Amino acid sequence: MRRLCLIATLAVLGGATGCAHQNTPANWQNPDVPKDSWNNDIGDCRRYAKREVQREAGIPAMAPLEDNLGGGLGQYQQSMNRFELSRIQSRAFDACMRRLGYTPIVGK
Repeated sequence: MRRLCLIATLAVLGGATGCAHQNTPANWQNPDVPKDSWNNDIGDCRRYAKREVQREAGIPAMAPLEDNLGGGLGQYQQSMNRFELSRIQSRAFDACMRRLGYTPIVGK
């Protein structure tokens, strides 16, 4: 199971899910924070979300991911794990942005 999560995490952290592309400065706003600080906050929340996925998958933050990979997993299970980890990452990012006072912009 751990190998399964590690493989899925690689795909998620590699950008295969597209989560990082959806969470841009155009999608979040905070009128109490200068716009030139928004990118820093978004970067902080992306890093936080990445750490949450690593924690959920049981990956030590500084461990090289390649060392733990194995093969033989079914495509369906890989897709399901990738999907679940992408949901965790997205929820963690959204929660972080809301904690910083940002609100999502709907319809952009």
